[in-house]
Amino acid sequence: MHTARRFVLTLALTLTPAIIPTAAAQDTAQSAEPADADTETREPTALEESPVAVMAGSWEGTGVYQTGPGQSEEVSVTETAQWRLGSNAILVNGIGTATDDDGTERTVHDAVGVIRYDEEGKLVIHAFKADAAPIVSEIKVLDDGRLEWGFESGPNQTIRFRLEFQDDGNTWHETGEFSPNGGETWFPFFEMELKRVEEG
Repeated sequence: MHTARRFVLTLALTLTPAIIPTAAAQDTAQSAEPADADTETREPTALEESPVAVMAGSWEGTGVYQTGPGQSEEVSVTETAQWRLGSNAILVNGIGTATDDDGTERTVHDAVGVIRYDEEGKLVIHAFKADAAPIVSEIKVLDDGRLEWGFESGPNQTIRFRLEFQDDGNTWHETGEFSPNGGETWFPFFEMELKRVEEG
């Protein structure tokens, strides 16, 4: 727009010097126009007001996986949670890498999740991994404020994850547990703690 104004002003200078004051006055008036209507404040979406809104941002930290009886592996974890679909969904991408004794880095966890409210008004996560079937699970808010979601991993076998955000929402703590008997007993197999490195 500024380029067009300069062209009009140059043409006026060349052809009709007498109109210079008028052109200058118009330019001044246009520069004083109010800001674009797009800057107006909108109402927050239901997801922005939900317990998972704190996830939005970039996170880094470490996690520990149980790889066998008495065996574990420490991994570096990054989680990126971004608003999508007009803040009606959160796209989450989690990457976990481990370093072997020879310094080789390998990916041990790579997952994508989409969090949203479904047609029934339930908060759900659609989870995807390259080597597993997609999962849809309701995200529940426990009495102590933690978030929980899970799925059946086999006949009478269940996996659940529990998340809590501490330090005014700047620490993400999560655990994973496995039940071989339909939820009667639980065994931990995963734990991670991440720090916020960027706001969402």
